[in-house]
Amino acid sequence: MEGAEESLLYCCRHSVRTLDVRTNHIGLASPKFNFEPRSLTSARGYTIAGAENGYIAVLNSRTHSKTEVDIGGSLVNGIHVYQGLDGQDRALISNNDYSLKFFNLSTMRAEAPIHCPSAMNFASVSADGKMLAAVGDSTDLYLFVQESGRWKRHAEISIAEDACFSSIFSPSGTNLAVGSQDGTCSILDTRMIGNNLKEASTCYGAPSAEESGALLHKATSARHFPHGSVRSIAWSPSPLDMLVFTESTSFATLLDCRDFGNQQRFAHSRWRWFRLWHRWS
Repeated sequence: MEGAEESLLYCCRHSVRTLDVRTNHIGLASPKFNFEPRSLTSARGYTIAGAENGYIAVLNSRTHSKTEVDIGGSLVNGIHVYQGLDGQDRALISNNDYSLKFFNLSTMRAEAPIHCPSAMNFASVSADGKMLAAVGDSTDLYLFVQESGRWKRHAEISIAEDACFSSIFSPSGTNLAVGSQDGTCSILDTRMIGNNLKEASTCYGAPSAEESGALLHKATSARHFPHGSVRSIAWSPSPLDMLVFTESTSFATLLDCRDFGNQQRFAHSRWRWFRLWHRWS
């Protein structure tokens, strides 16, 4: 939870609740919604929950307000809050209806979506607001760049052997981590994604991460599918070069990204690795 290092936010029935990992005290973080949330994020003073049929609820910690909005579509799989190049905060919403939707948190209005080849599971924007990475129910990573105020398709990379669940930029924006159901966490150098991909795009299918020349490392989970699916990823704050990724159950992995020579796995023991995970969120 933003501003509370020892607290976790989670969805429960028609509300969002907090868990204090030191005392195990459970509190209520939101009024009751008219829907059951399926996805959740908290950043930049906003807590946003998403649900079936394109419903979202926006909790503003500055104004202490709650707004429920129907943005259309299907299940909201993932939400990412970012600041655009115009200085306005937006929610980037990955939807099961094959689209990425944008909700302007400054104007509280929906903006033009991006239509994608598959159901979208998660998307994020780099800290400088210039690059967007999206993944979904395919093996491909979709990259977009800002051009004249619009998101333009920049590259498509075959990143895994199964559907992907998470795509997160490092604080500097030079690295990008992608988590997949096949149990891999791939780290790419965004500076290497360029002309070689444009040449490869004329071939059949998207080039692989190896062919792109951008793959720095591919970490694997503790177990095989389905329990080892990489569901969530978080980078440490700058200047540390570390990330953590969680599996669908029981395990989290801490990876040193300076040379990828060291990693440590954590088995679920009460809320110990949940605290590590949330401090980096």
